[in-house]
Amino acid sequence: MTSSKHYTEERLQKTKQTQRLFVLISAAGFFGMSLFTIAKVLNPTLPPRQEAPIAPLTSPLSTPKPQPTQSKAAQLKAELQAQEKGYESILKTEPSNQFALEALAKVRFQLNNASGATKLLETLVTLHPDRQDYKTALSRAKAKATSDQK
Repeated sequence: MTSSKHYTEERLQKTKQTQRLFVLISAAGFFGMSLFTIAKVLNPTLPPRQEAPIAPLTSPLSTPKPQPTQSKAAQLKAELQAQEKGYESILKTEPSNQFALEALAKVRFQLNNASGATKLLETLVTLHPDRQDYKTALSRAKAKATSDQK
């Protein structure tokens, strides 16, 4: 009986060690991913992540149609307008979404729509009065909107 009891105790200890190791690895992964997310949120100088466009599927028998060439400025403007529409659709369902408000303000500023960016930044300052970077961006946007009107 003692060997059976001894075996059970050893097995229980190994099981507990395995469980602790699993919890430790899981916690490390969770905190690691959280750290990267927090770092990205706290560093506003990072540009928003842009996905590479996916080419449409074509049949191997069909010949690709030549794409009209656009200037880089026109392509950039088209991409920014597409991003603008995407962020606007997010804000329709989640009007207080901090990420979408911030990203849309940046896009509108890049599209030289300082008055549109100003409205979004005012919302961000209202929602997050402790964020000095929002206040600074708001004052810049207001100055740009004022100079654009002249």
